[in-house]
Amino acid sequence: MEPVILLIVLLIGAIPVGLIVLAVRQSRLTRRLEEMESTVLRLQSQLRSQSKAQPSTAENLFIKKNAPESPVWSENLAPLRSEPAAGASASATAFPPVLARTATASVETQSDAPPLASPPPLSVPAEPPEAPSGPRVVDWEKFLGVKLFAWVGGLALFLGIIFFVKYSFEHNLVPPEVRVALGFVTGLALVVGGVLMRRREYAVTSHTLCATGVVVLYGVTFATHTVYHLLGSAPVFALMTLITATAFMLSIRLDARVVAVLGLLGGFLTPPLLSTGQDNPLGLFSYITLLDLGLLAVALHRQWHFLLLLGAIGTGMMELGWFFNFFKPEKIFNTIAVVALFNVVEVSGFFISQRLKQANRESVIGVAIQAAVTFFIAIYVMPRVGAHPGAILTTILLGDLALLSLPLLRNNLFKIQLFAGGAALCLLAAWLELAFRETDLYWACGATLGFAILHSLYPLVLQTKRKIETPMGWLNLFPLGAIALMLVVLLQLKEISLLVWPVIFLLD
Repeated sequence: MEPVILLIVLLIGAIPVGLIVLAVRQSRLTRRLEEMESTVLRLQSQLRSQSKAQPSTAENLFIKKNAPESPVWSENLAPLRSEPAAGASASATAFPPVLARTATASVETQSDAPPLASPPPLSVPAEPPEAPSGPRVVDWEKFLGVKLFAWVGGLALFLGIIFFVKYSFEHNLVPPEVRVALGFVTGLALVVGGVLMRRREYAVTSHTLCATGVVVLYGVTFATHTVYHLLGSAPVFALMTLITATAFMLSIRLDARVVAVLGLLGGFLTPPLLSTGQDNPLGLFSYITLLDLGLLAVALHRQWHFLLLLGAIGTGMMELGWFFNFFKPEKIFNTIAVVALFNVVEVSGFFISQRLKQANRESVIGVAIQAAVTFFIAIYVMPRVGAHPGAILTTILLGDLALLSLPLLRNNLFKIQLFAGGAALCLLAAWLELAFRETDLYWACGATLGFAILHSLYPLVLQTKRKIETPMGWLNLFPLGAIALMLVVLLQLKEISLLVWPVIFLLD
Protein backbone atom coordinates (compact mmCIF):
# COMPACT_ATOMS: atom_id res chain seq x y z
CA MET A 1 0.00 0.00 0.00
CA GLU A 2 2.82 2.43 0.70
CA PRO A 3 3.93 2.78 -2.99
CA VAL A 4 0.33 3.43 -4.02
CA ILE A 5 -0.10 6.03 -1.29
CA LEU A 6 3.21 7.64 -2.23
CA LEU A 7 2.12 7.83 -5.88
CA ILE A 8 -1.20 9.41 -4.90
CA VAL A 9 0.54 11.95 -2.68
CA LEU A 10 2.99 12.87 -5.45
CA LEU A 11 0.15 13.33 -7.91
CA ILE A 12 -1.68 15.55 -5.47
CA GLY A 13 1.48 17.55 -4.88
CA ALA A 14 1.89 18.02 -8.63
CA ILE A 15 -1.58 19.56 -8.96
CA PRO A 16 -0.71 22.98 -7.42
CA VAL A 17 2.48 23.10 -9.48
CA GLY A 18 0.49 22.48 -12.65
CA LEU A 19 -2.07 25.09 -11.69
CA ILE A 20 0.67 27.65 -11.14
CA VAL A 21 2.23 26.87 -14.52
CA LEU A 22 -1.14 27.16 -16.27
CA ALA A 23 -1.90 30.43 -14.52
CA VAL A 24 1.46 31.86 -15.55
CA ARG A 25 0.98 30.83 -19.18
CA GLN A 26 -2.53 32.28 -19.26
CA SER A 27 -1.27 35.56 -17.81
CA ARG A 28 1.46 35.73 -20.45
CA LEU A 29 -1.02 35.15 -23.29
CA THR A 30 -3.37 37.77 -21.87
CA ARG A 31 -0.55 40.26 -21.62
CA ARG A 32 0.52 39.65 -25.23
CA LEU A 33 -3.06 40.11 -26.43
CA GLU A 34 -3.36 43.41 -24.55
CA GLU A 35 -0.05 44.61 -26.01
CA MET A 36 -1.27 43.78 -29.54
CA GLU A 37 -4.52 45.67 -28.98
CA SER A 38 -2.70 48.75 -27.69
CA THR A 39 -0.33 48.61 -30.70
CA VAL A 40 -3.25 48.50 -33.15
CA LEU A 41 -4.95 51.48 -31.47
CA ARG A 42 -1.71 53.46 -31.52
CA LEU A 43 -1.19 52.80 -35.22
CA GLN A 44 -4.77 53.85 -36.01
CA SER A 45 -4.33 57.14 -34.15
CA GLN A 46 -1.07 57.81 -36.02
CA LEU A 47 -2.75 57.21 -39.37
CA ARG A 48 -5.59 59.60 -38.47
CA SER A 49 -3.15 62.32 -37.40
CA GLN A 50 -1.15 61.96 -40.63
CA SER A 51 -4.29 62.16 -42.76
CA LYS A 52 -5.26 65.40 -40.99
CA ALA A 53 -1.83 67.01 -41.33
CA GLN A 54 -1.23 66.16 -45.06
CA PRO A 55 -4.32 66.61 -47.35
CA SER A 56 -3.99 65.63 -51.00
CA THR A 57 -2.99 68.04 -53.81
CA ALA A 58 -6.39 67.77 -55.47
CA GLU A 59 -8.15 68.80 -52.26
CA ASN A 60 -5.86 71.89 -51.92
CA LEU A 61 -6.62 73.05 -55.46
CA PHE A 62 -10.32 72.40 -55.02
CA ILE A 63 -10.44 74.51 -51.83
CA LYS A 64 -8.55 77.37 -53.51
CA LYS A 65 -10.87 77.41 -56.58
CA ASN A 66 -14.03 77.39 -54.47
CA ALA A 67 -12.87 80.03 -51.99
CA PRO A 68 -14.93 83.27 -52.38
CA GLU A 69 -13.16 86.50 -53.15
CA SER A 70 -12.34 89.31 -50.82
CA PRO A 71 -11.80 92.91 -52.00
CA VAL A 72 -8.08 92.40 -51.97
CA TRP A 73 -8.29 89.16 -53.92
CA SER A 74 -10.61 90.66 -56.58
CA GLU A 75 -7.94 93.09 -57.78
CA ASN A 76 -5.31 90.41 -58.10
CA LEU A 77 -7.58 87.88 -59.71
CA ALA A 78 -9.33 90.28 -62.17
CA PRO A 79 -7.52 88.91 -65.23
CA LEU A 80 -8.71 85.44 -64.34
CA ARG A 81 -12.38 86.45 -64.48
CA SER A 82 -12.12 87.41 -68.16
CA GLU A 83 -10.94 83.92 -69.08
CA PRO A 84 -13.38 81.49 -67.50
CA ALA A 85 -12.90 79.00 -70.33
CA ALA A 86 -9.20 78.91 -69.75
CA GLY A 87 -9.79 78.43 -66.07
CA ALA A 88 -12.22 75.70 -66.86
CA SER A 89 -9.84 73.97 -69.22
CA ALA A 90 -7.05 74.27 -66.71
CA SER A 91 -9.22 72.82 -64.04
CA ALA A 92 -10.26 70.08 -66.39
CA THR A 93 -6.68 69.12 -66.98
CA ALA A 94 -5.76 69.31 -63.29
CA PHE A 95 -8.74 67.48 -61.75
CA PRO A 96 -10.75 64.37 -62.34
CA PRO A 97 -14.00 64.87 -64.35
CA VAL A 98 -16.26 65.39 -61.35
CA LEU A 99 -13.97 67.92 -59.67
CA ALA A 100 -13.37 69.70 -63.01
CA ARG A 101 -17.09 70.34 -63.56
CA THR A 102 -17.45 71.62 -60.01
CA ALA A 103 -14.49 73.96 -60.38
CA THR A 104 -15.80 75.35 -63.74
CA ALA A 105 -19.22 76.06 -62.29
CA SER A 106 -17.76 77.77 -59.28
CA VAL A 107 -15.59 80.08 -61.46
CA GLU A 108 -18.58 81.06 -63.63
CA THR A 109 -20.73 81.90 -60.64
CA GLN A 110 -17.93 83.87 -59.00
CA SER A 111 -17.62 86.18 -62.02
CA ASP A 112 -21.13 87.60 -61.43
CA ALA A 113 -21.24 87.43 -57.61
CA PRO A 114 -20.22 90.44 -55.51
CA PRO A 115 -17.02 90.01 -53.48
CA LEU A 116 -17.28 88.98 -49.84
CA ALA A 117 -15.31 90.38 -46.95
CA SER A 118 -14.16 87.03 -45.53
CA PRO A 119 -14.45 83.40 -46.60
CA PRO A 120 -17.06 81.22 -44.85
CA PRO A 121 -15.83 78.35 -42.72
CA LEU A 122 -15.10 75.13 -44.51
CA SER A 123 -16.88 71.98 -43.47
CA VAL A 124 -14.50 69.10 -42.71
CA PRO A 125 -15.79 65.53 -42.62
CA ALA A 126 -16.13 64.28 -39.08
CA GLU A 127 -13.48 61.84 -37.90
CA PRO A 128 -14.54 58.60 -36.23
CA PRO A 129 -14.48 58.92 -32.44
CA GLU A 130 -11.36 57.61 -30.72
CA ALA A 131 -11.44 54.90 -28.09
CA PRO A 132 -11.85 56.31 -24.56
CA SER A 133 -8.63 56.49 -22.56
CA GLY A 134 -10.25 56.25 -19.12
CA PRO A 135 -10.37 53.21 -16.82
CA ARG A 136 -11.36 49.97 -18.42
CA VAL A 137 -14.86 48.73 -17.81
CA VAL A 138 -15.08 45.41 -16.02
CA ASP A 139 -16.34 42.65 -18.26
CA TRP A 140 -18.72 41.02 -15.80
CA GLU A 141 -19.74 38.32 -18.26
CA LYS A 142 -16.14 37.22 -18.67
CA PHE A 143 -15.51 37.53 -14.94
CA LEU A 144 -18.54 35.46 -13.91
CA GLY A 145 -18.13 32.95 -16.68
CA VAL A 146 -14.39 32.34 -16.48
CA LYS A 147 -12.46 33.88 -13.60
CA LEU A 148 -14.98 33.39 -10.81
CA PHE A 149 -15.52 29.70 -11.48
CA ALA A 150 -11.76 29.21 -11.92
CA TRP A 151 -11.11 30.81 -8.53
CA VAL A 152 -13.88 28.81 -6.86
CA GLY A 153 -12.52 25.62 -8.39
CA GLY A 154 -9.00 26.42 -7.25
CA LEU A 155 -10.21 27.14 -3.72
CA ALA A 156 -12.19 23.90 -3.61
CA LEU A 157 -9.16 21.96 -4.84
CA PHE A 158 -6.95 23.63 -2.23
CA LEU A 159 -9.40 22.79 0.58
CA GLY A 160 -9.65 19.23 -0.66
CA ILE A 161 -5.88 18.81 -0.59
CA ILE A 162 -5.67 20.32 2.90
CA PHE A 163 -8.35 17.99 4.28
CA PHE A 164 -6.77 14.98 2.59
CA VAL A 165 -3.35 15.78 4.02
CA LYS A 166 -4.87 16.36 7.48
CA TYR A 167 -6.75 13.05 7.31
CA SER A 168 -3.64 11.20 6.15
CA PHE A 169 -1.56 12.66 8.97
CA GLU A 170 -4.14 11.83 11.63
CA HIS A 171 -4.46 8.23 10.43
CA ASN A 172 -0.74 7.75 9.64
CA LEU A 173 -1.41 7.08 5.97
CA VAL A 174 1.66 9.12 5.02
CA PRO A 175 5.03 8.38 6.66
CA PRO A 176 7.09 11.27 8.07
CA GLU A 177 9.55 11.19 5.18
CA VAL A 178 6.74 11.78 2.69
CA ARG A 179 5.31 14.58 4.83
CA VAL A 180 8.66 16.35 4.84
CA ALA A 181 9.05 15.80 1.10
CA LEU A 182 5.58 17.23 0.47
CA GLY A 183 6.42 20.25 2.60
CA PHE A 184 9.62 20.96 0.67
CA VAL A 185 7.84 20.44 -2.66
CA THR A 186 5.09 22.86 -1.64
CA GLY A 187 7.55 25.50 -0.46
CA LEU A 188 9.65 25.23 -3.60
CA ALA A 189 6.54 25.33 -5.79
CA LEU A 190 5.40 28.54 -4.12
CA VAL A 191 8.82 30.13 -4.55
CA VAL A 192 9.07 29.06 -8.20
CA GLY A 193 5.55 30.26 -8.90
CA GLY A 194 6.33 33.62 -7.34
CA VAL A 195 9.48 33.98 -9.44
CA LEU A 196 7.59 33.13 -12.64
CA MET A 197 4.92 35.75 -11.83
CA ARG A 198 7.39 38.54 -11.19
CA ARG A 199 5.84 40.93 -13.72
CA ARG A 200 4.73 44.32 -12.51
CA GLU A 201 1.03 43.50 -12.84
CA TYR A 202 1.43 40.54 -10.48
CA ALA A 203 4.03 42.00 -8.10
CA VAL A 204 1.89 41.57 -4.98
CA THR A 205 1.00 37.99 -5.86
CA SER A 206 4.61 37.19 -6.71
CA HIS A 207 5.94 38.60 -3.42
CA THR A 208 3.22 36.83 -1.43
CA LEU A 209 3.96 33.46 -3.02
CA CYS A 210 7.72 33.79 -2.45
CA ALA A 211 7.29 34.95 1.15
CA THR A 212 4.88 32.09 1.86
CA GLY A 213 7.28 29.63 0.27
CA VAL A 214 10.15 30.88 2.43
CA VAL A 215 8.05 30.51 5.58
CA VAL A 216 6.99 26.99 4.55
CA LEU A 217 10.62 25.98 3.93
CA TYR A 218 11.68 27.32 7.33
CA GLY A 219 8.83 25.49 9.07
CA VAL A 220 9.44 22.20 7.30
CA THR A 221 13.17 22.36 8.00
CA PHE A 222 12.54 23.01 11.66
CA ALA A 223 10.01 20.17 11.85
CA THR A 224 12.51 17.85 10.20
CA HIS A 225 14.83 18.30 13.17
CA THR A 226 12.57 18.82 16.19
CA VAL A 227 9.41 16.85 15.33
CA TYR A 228 10.50 13.95 13.12
CA HIS A 229 14.24 13.80 14.05
CA LEU A 230 15.23 12.99 10.49
CA LEU A 231 18.23 15.32 10.31
CA GLY A 232 20.85 16.44 12.80
CA SER A 233 21.61 19.96 13.93
CA ALA A 234 24.47 20.57 11.51
CA PRO A 235 22.59 19.69 8.26
CA VAL A 236 19.50 21.60 9.37
CA PHE A 237 21.63 24.61 10.31
CA ALA A 238 23.27 24.56 6.88
CA LEU A 239 19.87 24.17 5.20
CA MET A 240 18.39 27.14 7.06
CA THR A 241 21.44 29.20 6.18
CA LEU A 242 20.86 28.34 2.52
CA ILE A 243 17.18 29.31 2.81
CA THR A 244 18.16 32.66 4.36
CA ALA A 245 20.65 33.38 1.58
CA THR A 246 18.04 32.42 -1.02
CA ALA A 247 15.51 34.74 0.59
CA PHE A 248 17.97 37.64 0.39
CA MET A 249 18.71 36.94 -3.28
CA LEU A 250 14.99 36.70 -4.07
CA SER A 251 14.30 39.98 -2.30
CA ILE A 252 16.91 41.70 -4.48
CA ARG A 253 15.75 40.02 -7.70
CA LEU A 254 12.05 40.68 -7.12
CA ASP A 255 12.44 43.97 -5.23
CA ALA A 256 10.38 42.38 -2.43
CA ARG A 257 10.87 43.79 1.05
CA VAL A 258 8.59 41.22 2.67
CA VAL A 259 10.87 38.41 1.47
CA ALA A 260 13.91 40.18 2.94
CA VAL A 261 12.15 40.65 6.28
CA LEU A 262 11.12 37.00 6.42
CA GLY A 263 14.67 35.96 5.56
CA LEU A 264 15.94 38.17 8.38
CA LEU A 265 13.49 36.71 10.89
CA GLY A 266 14.24 33.17 9.82
CA GLY A 267 17.97 33.84 9.97
CA PHE A 268 17.88 35.14 13.53
CA LEU A 269 15.44 32.45 14.70
CA THR A 270 17.57 29.61 13.34
CA PRO A 271 20.13 29.47 16.23
CA PRO A 272 17.62 29.48 19.11
CA LEU A 273 15.31 27.03 17.37
CA LEU A 274 18.16 24.59 16.72
CA SER A 275 20.02 25.13 19.97
CA THR A 276 21.48 21.97 21.49
CA GLY A 277 22.15 23.58 24.86
CA GLN A 278 25.92 23.57 24.32
CA ASP A 279 28.02 26.71 24.17
CA ASN A 280 29.58 27.26 20.74
CA PRO A 281 30.30 31.02 20.49
CA LEU A 282 32.61 30.65 17.49
CA GLY A 283 29.99 28.95 15.30
CA LEU A 284 27.11 31.06 16.58
CA PHE A 285 28.65 34.48 16.15
CA SER A 286 30.37 33.59 12.90
CA TYR A 287 26.90 32.82 11.55
CA ILE A 288 25.48 36.07 12.98
CA THR A 289 28.35 38.05 11.44
CA LEU A 290 27.68 36.55 8.01
CA LEU A 291 23.98 37.28 8.45
CA ASP A 292 24.72 40.92 9.34
CA LEU A 293 27.00 41.31 6.34
CA GLY A 294 24.31 39.87 4.08
CA LEU A 295 21.77 42.28 5.53
CA LEU A 296 24.19 45.15 5.01
CA ALA A 297 24.68 44.18 1.35
CA VAL A 298 20.93 43.92 0.71
CA ALA A 299 20.13 47.13 2.58
CA LEU A 300 22.71 49.21 0.71
CA HIS A 301 22.01 47.61 -2.67
CA ARG A 302 18.27 48.29 -2.51
CA GLN A 303 18.52 51.23 -0.07
CA TRP A 304 16.28 49.40 2.40
CA HIS A 305 17.92 51.00 5.41
CA PHE A 306 15.33 49.64 7.81
CA LEU A 307 17.09 46.27 7.49
CA LEU A 308 20.12 47.80 9.23
CA LEU A 309 17.99 48.68 12.23
CA LEU A 310 16.29 45.28 12.32
CA GLY A 311 19.68 43.59 12.01
CA ALA A 312 21.08 45.61 14.93
CA ILE A 313 18.07 44.67 17.08
CA GLY A 314 18.39 40.99 16.18
CA THR A 315 22.14 41.00 16.81
CA GLY A 316 21.71 42.65 20.21
CA MET A 317 19.10 40.07 21.21
CA MET A 318 21.37 37.22 20.14
CA GLU A 319 24.25 38.66 22.18
CA LEU A 320 22.12 39.07 25.29
CA GLY A 321 20.56 35.64 24.85
CA TRP A 322 23.97 33.98 24.66
CA PHE A 323 25.26 36.10 27.53
CA PHE A 324 22.45 35.18 29.94
CA ASN A 325 22.59 31.49 29.05
CA PHE A 326 26.31 30.80 28.96
CA PHE A 327 28.19 33.59 30.71
CA LYS A 328 30.64 32.66 33.43
CA PRO A 329 33.44 34.77 34.94
CA GLU A 330 36.05 32.70 33.16
CA LYS A 331 34.39 33.57 29.82
CA ILE A 332 34.83 37.32 30.25
CA PHE A 333 37.42 37.55 27.48
CA ASN A 334 35.13 35.67 25.07
CA THR A 335 32.48 38.21 25.95
CA ILE A 336 34.83 41.10 25.20
CA ALA A 337 35.72 39.56 21.83
CA VAL A 338 32.03 39.17 20.91
CA VAL A 339 31.21 42.74 21.95
CA ALA A 340 34.20 44.14 20.06
CA LEU A 341 33.28 42.16 16.92
CA PHE A 342 29.75 43.51 16.65
CA ASN A 343 30.77 47.06 17.53
CA VAL A 344 33.14 46.89 14.57
CA VAL A 345 30.36 45.44 12.35
CA GLU A 346 27.87 48.20 13.24
CA VAL A 347 30.41 51.01 12.91
CA SER A 348 31.57 49.57 9.58
CA GLY A 349 27.98 49.58 8.33
CA PHE A 350 27.68 53.24 9.28
CA PHE A 351 30.95 54.17 7.55
CA ILE A 352 30.10 52.24 4.37
CA SER A 353 26.66 53.83 4.09
CA GLN A 354 28.24 57.26 4.47
CA ARG A 355 30.86 56.55 1.83
CA LEU A 356 28.13 55.40 -0.57
CA LYS A 357 26.24 58.67 -0.04
CA GLN A 358 23.37 56.88 1.68
CA ALA A 359 23.11 58.84 4.89
CA ASN A 360 20.44 57.28 7.11
CA ARG A 361 19.47 57.33 10.72
CA GLU A 362 18.97 53.55 10.91
CA SER A 363 22.72 52.88 10.86
CA VAL A 364 23.22 55.53 13.57
CA ILE A 365 20.56 53.90 15.74
CA GLY A 366 22.20 50.52 15.09
CA VAL A 367 25.52 51.78 16.47
CA ALA A 368 23.71 53.26 19.48
CA ILE A 369 21.92 49.93 20.13
CA GLN A 370 25.19 48.02 20.04
CA ALA A 371 26.84 50.57 22.36
CA ALA A 372 23.89 50.22 24.76
CA VAL A 373 24.31 46.42 24.75
CA THR A 374 28.02 46.89 25.46
CA PHE A 375 27.38 49.24 28.39
CA PHE A 376 24.76 46.86 29.82
CA ILE A 377 27.16 43.91 29.70
CA ALA A 378 29.85 46.04 31.35
CA ILE A 379 27.65 47.02 34.28
CA TYR A 380 26.28 43.47 34.60
CA VAL A 381 29.72 41.83 34.93
CA MET A 382 31.18 44.40 37.37
CA PRO A 383 30.32 42.60 40.63
CA ARG A 384 31.01 39.17 39.06
CA VAL A 385 34.48 39.71 37.58
CA GLY A 386 36.00 42.12 40.07
CA ALA A 387 39.32 40.34 39.69
CA HIS A 388 39.52 41.51 36.05
CA PRO A 389 39.29 45.31 36.15
CA GLY A 390 41.00 45.57 32.78
CA ALA A 391 38.20 43.56 31.13
CA ILE A 392 35.51 45.81 32.64
CA LEU A 393 37.27 49.02 31.61
CA THR A 394 37.94 47.66 28.10
CA THR A 395 34.23 46.90 27.65
CA ILE A 396 33.33 50.46 28.70
CA LEU A 397 35.92 51.85 26.28
CA LEU A 398 34.50 49.82 23.37
CA GLY A 399 31.04 51.29 23.77
CA ASP A 400 32.48 54.77 24.21
CA LEU A 401 34.60 54.57 21.05
CA ALA A 402 31.66 53.22 19.02
CA LEU A 403 29.61 56.33 19.84
CA LEU A 404 32.54 58.68 19.29
CA SER A 405 33.01 57.30 15.77
CA LEU A 406 29.67 58.73 14.59
CA PRO A 407 30.61 62.44 14.39
CA LEU A 408 33.71 61.65 12.34
CA LEU A 409 31.59 61.46 9.18
CA ARG A 410 28.39 63.26 10.18
CA ASN A 411 28.86 66.81 11.42
CA ASN A 412 25.33 67.04 12.75
CA LEU A 413 26.04 64.22 15.22
CA PHE A 414 28.72 66.01 17.22
CA LYS A 415 26.49 66.19 20.30
CA ILE A 416 26.67 62.40 20.63
CA GLN A 417 30.06 62.82 22.30
CA LEU A 418 28.26 64.38 25.25
CA PHE A 419 26.08 61.29 25.71
CA ALA A 420 29.04 58.96 25.17
CA GLY A 421 31.12 60.79 27.77
CA GLY A 422 28.24 60.93 30.23
CA ALA A 423 27.58 57.20 29.89
CA ALA A 424 31.27 56.32 30.30
CA LEU A 425 31.53 58.62 33.31
CA CYS A 426 28.53 56.99 35.01
CA LEU A 427 29.89 53.49 34.31
CA LEU A 428 33.28 54.39 35.77
CA ALA A 429 31.56 55.70 38.88
CA ALA A 430 29.53 52.48 39.11
CA TRP A 431 32.69 50.41 38.81
CA LEU A 432 34.35 52.38 41.61
CA GLU A 433 31.31 51.78 43.77
CA LEU A 434 30.65 48.11 42.96
CA ALA A 435 33.99 46.45 42.21
CA PHE A 436 36.86 48.77 43.14
CA ARG A 437 39.59 47.42 45.42
CA GLU A 438 42.73 49.10 46.67
CA THR A 439 44.78 46.83 44.43
CA ASP A 440 42.97 48.39 41.47
CA LEU A 441 44.33 51.87 42.15
CA TYR A 442 46.55 51.89 39.08
CA TRP A 443 43.61 50.86 36.88
CA ALA A 444 41.45 53.56 38.41
CA CYS A 445 44.02 56.32 37.91
CA GLY A 446 44.80 55.26 34.35
CA ALA A 447 41.14 54.92 33.35
CA THR A 448 40.20 58.28 34.86
CA LEU A 449 43.09 60.10 33.24
CA GLY A 450 42.52 58.40 29.88
CA PHE A 451 38.82 59.24 29.99
CA ALA A 452 39.57 62.92 30.67
CA ILE A 453 42.18 63.17 27.90
CA LEU A 454 39.99 61.41 25.34
CA HIS A 455 36.89 63.52 25.91
CA SER A 456 38.84 66.76 26.24
CA LEU A 457 40.82 66.40 23.03
CA TYR A 458 38.03 64.90 20.91
CA PRO A 459 36.07 68.20 20.51
CA LEU A 460 39.31 69.94 19.51
CA VAL A 461 39.88 67.28 16.83
CA LEU A 462 36.37 67.88 15.46
CA GLN A 463 36.99 71.61 15.35
CA THR A 464 40.31 71.38 13.52
CA LYS A 465 39.73 68.40 11.22
CA ARG A 466 35.97 68.47 10.60
CA LYS A 467 35.49 72.24 10.99
CA ILE A 468 32.68 71.71 13.52
CA GLU A 469 31.92 74.59 15.84
CA THR A 470 31.73 72.63 19.08
CA PRO A 471 30.82 74.66 22.19
CA MET A 472 34.05 75.03 24.16
CA GLY A 473 32.19 74.82 27.47
CA TRP A 474 31.89 71.08 26.96
CA LEU A 475 35.66 70.77 27.34
CA ASN A 476 35.38 71.67 31.01
CA LEU A 477 32.76 69.06 31.80
CA PHE A 478 34.79 65.88 31.46
CA PRO A 479 37.93 66.88 33.44
CA LEU A 480 35.64 68.01 36.25
CA GLY A 481 33.90 64.63 36.13
CA ALA A 482 37.27 62.89 36.20
CA ILE A 483 38.33 64.90 39.27
CA ALA A 484 35.08 63.83 40.94
CA LEU A 485 35.97 60.21 40.18
CA MET A 486 39.35 60.68 41.84
CA LEU A 487 37.60 62.02 44.93
CA VAL A 488 35.59 58.81 45.05
CA VAL A 489 38.86 56.87 44.84
CA LEU A 490 40.35 58.92 47.69
CA LEU A 491 37.35 58.21 49.89
CA GLN A 492 37.81 54.46 49.44
CA LEU A 493 41.55 54.37 50.13
CA LYS A 494 42.79 53.68 53.64
CA GLU A 495 46.19 55.13 52.80
CA ILE A 496 46.53 57.77 50.10
CA SER A 497 49.17 56.82 47.58
CA LEU A 498 51.54 59.31 46.02
CA LEU A 499 50.25 58.23 42.60
CA VAL A 500 46.95 60.05 43.19
CA TRP A 501 48.43 63.57 43.30
CA PRO A 502 50.14 63.58 39.87
CA VAL A 503 46.86 62.36 38.34
CA ILE A 504 44.86 65.10 40.02
CA PHE A 505 47.47 67.62 38.90
CA LEU A 506 47.20 66.50 35.29
CA LEU A 507 43.41 66.59 35.44
CA ASP A 508 43.57 70.11 36.85
